[in-house]
Amino acid sequence: MYFAPRWKAIIGHDDAEIGKSPDDWLGRVHPDDVERVQAELDNHLAGRTPHFESEHRMQHADGGYKWVLSRGVAIRDEDGKPTRMAGSMSNITDRKVAEERLVHDALHDGLTGLPNRALFLDRLALSLKRTARQPSHRCAVLFLDPRSLQGGQ
Repeated sequence: MYFAPRWKAIIGHDDAEIGKSPDDWLGRVHPDDVERVQAELDNHLAGRTPHFESEHRMQHADGGYKWVLSRGVAIRDEDGKPTRMAGSMSNITDRKVAEERLVHDALHDGLTGLPNRALFLDRLALSLKRTARQPSHRCAVLFLDPRSLQGGQ
């Protein structure tokens, strides 16, 4: 395998710090992502997908993880057997952080940071669906109207 100096730099390594083994890549994939990444790679190499594409976390030299987008395509012989693969990796950490922030902001109050009505209704719907599937599951909702606490009005 050949890893370009730019690829190594994305995960904080110098050119000489990473070898040429597939484990030098897959061994740095986050433990929660490695099974999925391997399955996506296997699917492509088996010819079930036209190209390999995966968003996953890679361990950085500082011990943390960076989000990356890995893409590639297998070069196949006349029998369709993969003989090599060419690909690229891009750092998408900033985009993933922004996406997580948008999701958080959509479901939490901007002033207090507490869950908002949309998140409450989502979780309530999930709980009610679970109650329909599992009669032993119980849920309850307590609603306090602050206006009713003001002198009995």
